[in-house]
Amino acid sequence: MYLIIDILATVKLSFSPEHPFIGDDIKFTCNSVIHSCPGKRPSNLSFKYFGNKRGDTDKNTLTIQALAKSDKGMNISCQATDDLGIVFYLSETVTLDPYYSPDKIVLEPADTIVNVREGNILGPIHCTTTCNPECTYQWKYNVTGRFELVPIKLVPNQGRTLTVPQIKRSQTGTFRCHVEYNVSHIKKTADFSINVQYGPDKVVLDPGSTSINVPENSTLGPIYCTAACNPPCTYQWKHNGTGRFEQVKKSLLSFNNQTLTVPHIKRSQNGIYRCHVDDYQYHTYKISDIAINVQYGPDRVILEPASSYINVKEGDTLGPIHCTATCNPQCTYQWEYNVTGRFKLVPFELVSTQGRTLTVPQIQRSQAGIYRCHVDNYFTQIKMTAEVSITVQCMYYLCNIINEA
Repeated sequence: MYLIIDILATVKLSFSPEHPFIGDDIKFTCNSVIHSCPGKRPSNLSFKYFGNKRGDTDKNTLTIQALAKSDKGMNISCQATDDLGIVFYLSETVTLDPYYSPDKIVLEPADTIVNVREGNILGPIHCTTTCNPECTYQWKYNVTGRFELVPIKLVPNQGRTLTVPQIKRSQTGTFRCHVEYNVSHIKKTADFSINVQYGPDKVVLDPGSTSINVPENSTLGPIYCTAACNPPCTYQWKHNGTGRFEQVKKSLLSFNNQTLTVPHIKRSQNGIYRCHVDDYQYHTYKISDIAINVQYGPDRVILEPASSYINVKEGDTLGPIHCTATCNPQCTYQWEYNVTGRFKLVPFELVSTQGRTLTVPQIQRSQAGIYRCHVDNYFTQIKMTAEVSITVQCMYYLCNIINEA
């Protein structure tokens, strides 16, 4: 017979592996050492596990196969009982916390392409995944052909969140959330494209002049209208020749209405041409004007009085005879006369109003002959003339005889 004064038992729960991953098996072993006084007695122990929901026990071992995320937080402990029915203290509790690397990265919003207006805020865009222990996060962006780290001030929340205030068109490109699982050095990424929308800032016309001179019946253009827009803007050309702007005919436009070409231009098409660039999505527009000066004339020369023959008494005043023509820009005028078989310039003092008007005071018989008004448009290279035959009447020989009565 054994006299037992006291029995002490230590129950220890061990497990392997130390850091199991999802999908691994984990094996628990429950051990107990009994110390009895005054001596040592043999004892057969049985073991019981607590918190076990699905594992297989074999004597003092428990095996849980293929750990899952749902096993996280499972509390496992064990207790020993000897063959006399004495129940010993519970072991320390082991809480399951299986390791797992990221399956996939979730971006929120989930769009693969994000459109944002220049000057607005991009984000916040959240990057999340499930890792145990926690993964590390980095944001990178590629706008020049290679990925670079996003400045740290744009990625709060331990690198999980991306926010870009007052985004610029130069930041259009691919942004990447880079997740690294440091336990096993597994890396995963998720990309999305940022499309920064902008424009029009200004409208550029080519040629860049604010005005163009073009001869009538020649071709105006092409005049190219461009503006930096994303997405592409819409273009319209308008013409103001009568005090208000009207749409230019479609037949004069090309390249998505960006290019204006006017063949055989007429003087009625003189005026202001306006390229109107619209961003309908954001309700903004810009314009640029160009003044078209159609040069023309002279078409014909008009003399007033309109007679081709004028009789004037010697000593009287011839004229004034006015010479006019429709020209743009103003034509130059010269009066010539032919009394000796060839034309020569009329003396300067006999012409006025910039060469348009001929006046011959106290005309003499020697001044009888053909008078010609010569009109020249330097820009159109058109020249025209009109003539009048002047007969000086007198009472003497070599003059036309007139009746004094």
